Amino acid sequence: MTKSVRVLLMAGGKGTRLWPKSRKTLPKQFMPITGHKTLLQQTVDRLSTFVHLEHLYVVTTPEYAQHVREQIPAVNVDHIIIEPCQHSTTASLAYILLSSHVLGIAADDVIVILPTDAYIQDTVSFVQCLENATELAADTGGTVTIGVPTTYPSTHYGYIQTRTQTVGQGFKVHQFVEKPDLETARQYMQDNSIYWNSGIFIWKLSTLEELVQVHLPTTYREITRLTPHWQELDDESLRQWYIQQPKQSFEYTLVERTTDIYMVPATFKWTDLGTWSSFIETLSSRRTQDEAPVVMHESHRCLVESERGLVALFGVDDLIVVQTGDTLLVCSRDHEDQLKQLVDFLSERNYDNYL
Repeated sequence: MTKSVRVLLMAGGKGTRLWPKSRKTLPKQFMPITGHKTLLQQTVDRLSTFVHLEHLYVVTTPEYAQHVREQIPAVNVDHIIIEPCQHSTTASLAYILLSSHVLGIAADDVIVILPTDAYIQDTVSFVQCLENATELAADTGGTVTIGVPTTYPSTHYGYIQTRTQTVGQGFKVHQFVEKPDLETARQYMQDNSIYWNSGIFIWKLSTLEELVQVHLPTTYREITRLTPHWQELDDESLRQWYIQQPKQSFEYTLVERTTDIYMVPATFKWTDLGTWSSFIETLSSRRTQDEAPVVMHESHRCLVESERGLVALFGVDDLIVVQTGDTLLVCSRDHEDQLKQLVDFLSERNYDNYL
């Protein structure tokens, strides 16, 4: 690979969609959910044949920095990018641009932005897909994403619709589509041009700078103004600048607004473990006899995750039941997408010890 590639792992999320297993003190990316290693550690292992460790960075927040240091000690401590606070992925990218000169990232370097909480199988295919995507980003100077072929009508994922025009190993993107209702998701299953959005994005640093300049001009001017004074900025000044950035995802503020965007189809199995349905169904084949027993009698389409003791369901349908050491969640499957609302509700009522 002749180009210089930098991988930035996003590890600052709270993981509220998998509450109560995922807690604010230990979100899912730092937990050994799918084996003995945590999702963060598995992500780093998966990338070891794609990029050298000295070209890998982790973006996180102050409360999770110690988890990162402890779990992946082989990563250069100077490459752990600690954001001023939790805010938004748009703010994260702005902070990366602000600190890129200190981090040693050059304008022509290709940057891969990766979440750390996905479950991915077939590392060889995953790495090949990333290589195709970085080649495409280097050759076109555009934005590249990875789309996952749909396997069932999911209402939990965003979608990408492509054009028939092929470019390198990918397709030109027509549009991004928000999470659909079930009937629309079923229609998407019949359309070979529509894929799930994996949340993986690739640019040259210069391309990312241009996107910010065009679509977030105020942010770009501030970055230009602050960069020469980086070493002089105190923590509070940096935090105040940071929280003034748009509280929106960079997919909304940048990616969905550009027309120069391409998608490489994934050839590996992927799920973002972003709902209890995806979590339990993904791990169902990995259950052992030592795990807590679940009995369902005259009950249908229920999903159960329990750390201890027998869970017995009788005469109920379409429920999600999660039992941890100190918390029991019973949720309608129709409401699992809104689980963050429950977490916010509990926080407002001072149940922080359980969050």
